[in-house]
Amino acid sequence: MATDENEEVVVLYQVQNFDRQELFYGLTAGRLDKEIQKLALDPQGPAAGWKKGEVVSWRPVVDGLKRKEARVLHAQFETKPPPNKFKVIKTFKA
Repeated sequence: MATDENEEVVVLYQVQNFDRQELFYGLTAGRLDKEIQKLALDPQGPAAGWKKGEVVSWRPVVDGLKRKEARVLHAQFETKPPPNKFKVIKTFKA
């Protein structure tokens, strides 16, 4: 991957917890499954407090975007009304 942050290719993903009706978005330049595992184990992360056995899904929203473009979409997705009655956990950092 390129060293310039704007040229790095990333995946914009969405994680949903159906039991809590919460969701969040994120970016990763690595494998999505590894990123989800890292988030699940992070006591300070956006999924903190989620419990084993809750219904959770994750999916790539857009794959292969440059980081700069993906960050713009990430910010936009967090400001849109969420699907159903889900609460959006803010993860975008300017």
